[in-house]
Amino acid sequence: MAGDWLDKIDFPSGPGADTQYSLWTHPSTQSTYFYDITKNSWKTLASTGARLYSGTTDPRYDGIVLMDGDLWWDSHALELRVYHLPDPKLGDPPGTVIGYWVSSTNPQMSLEDPDRNNVIGTVLITGEDAPMEGDEAHFSVTRPYGGAPDSMVEYLWKVSPNNIVLNEGSVDPNNPEVVIDITIIGQDAKDASIFFPVGSAIFDGTSQVKYNVTCTVSAIDPTTFVRPSVTSSAISVKPVPLESDPLEYTRISVGTNTAGDDVYTFLQGSSQAVLTQSGDEFNLDNSALWPNFFIIPEAIAGDRDSHDIQIATKPKGTATINDMVGTYVEDYGKIAEISGDKATGYLIQIDGQPQDRDVTLYFWNNVSTNPYEGELILKP
Repeated sequence: MAGDWLDKIDFPSGPGADTQYSLWTHPSTQSTYFYDITKNSWKTLASTGARLYSGTTDPRYDGIVLMDGDLWWDSHALELRVYHLPDPKLGDPPGTVIGYWVSSTNPQMSLEDPDRNNVIGTVLITGEDAPMEGDEAHFSVTRPYGGAPDSMVEYLWKVSPNNIVLNEGSVDPNNPEVVIDITIIGQDAKDASIFFPVGSAIFDGTSQVKYNVTCTVSAIDPTTFVRPSVTSSAISVKPVPLESDPLEYTRISVGTNTAGDDVYTFLQGSSQAVLTQSGDEFNLDNSALWPNFFIIPEAIAGDRDSHDIQIATKPKGTATINDMVGTYVEDYGKIAEISGDKATGYLIQIDGQPQDRDVTLYFWNNVSTNPYEGELILKP
């Protein structure tokens, strides 16, 4: 949670604690420090009487009694350190605490091992969360806040589950055992592709099997890193089946709300996807929608050069890839009550969403020249 670093007893590092002149007061000692982003370092605002030392050895070895906030320029390691003396009340028993030096530029480094100062950083992955069966999904990794060069780290992509057995143990020739293997291409590269074969879109009632994709970045030489490996958060992938049971559908268009703003609006589609409107609110009966349904754009909203519609269970600006539920597909089917059974539009994957209460879907346009937005509420 943003701001959690304010209450930690260790010197903060990483997102949330990296704004120029951020102030941090140690919760135990009440000493105040400020962050200098140009130096990537915390600086003391200073304990009264704090002193500065320089040299190649710890000033304590010279018999000096140190106080919280003292500075030591280690001319051997070329490192500026701040002396941190915990609140004596935290000792066990109270009054028995031990002070220690903290690097001002890399709070996590070890004074006993000053070479252990490389940082992997935060590991973030991007990729496709709804590829078509039989296609490869492409994924990439970045390392914000990581100072170590790529030549010092290695990558390992994983997908879980990596195989699924259908009809396990079956001896019925008409319903044999089938193994679905998920293949990673470039498993140890910075960019990888994952092949989801035909049959990998597997449903259990109204729920679809999700494949969780992660990437672990590890130090080639762990002895030189503050933290030897970091794993990304997962992207949950739900392959799009090549062909579906007949899906109910509604339609999307553009219009204006009661305030005169340009918005996405919705129109009745198939007979089982009952749409109602109350003022600016559009409601869709959810009883026939799970696990997937379809949205067909009217011509004015179907021009992909003008409308690249994103659909999620959270609003624009807060939604992550795992909140996205809409995938644009062409000539897809089967779609209920459509001549030829197929249509072009957005497959909406809503398995995992609650069926017994309202679910709001948020729509927005990725084409900045047409900043349309809209909401559709799925009603039980």
